[in-house]
Amino acid sequence: HGVRERLDVAFEKLDRRERRIVRARLMSDEPITLAALGREMGVSKERVRQLEVRVCRKLRGELADFRPAA
Repeated sequence: HGVRERLDVAFEKLDRRERRIVRARLMSDEPITLAALGREMGVSKERVRQLEVRVCRKLRGELADFRPAA
């Protein structure tokens, strides 16, 4: 499997809120601020930051053993 397929599988394992954070903060050409995303989600910007750290760890864990074909 290629990196895109692995990312798709990892993305599906995230919950709705985590997927929103990935789209808004990590996959956007113009990332939304923590404060703006927090207002949208009804949580503090610090909580969004904590969730973002957790999401990044999850994605790293899912992709840790990935070795692309040469």
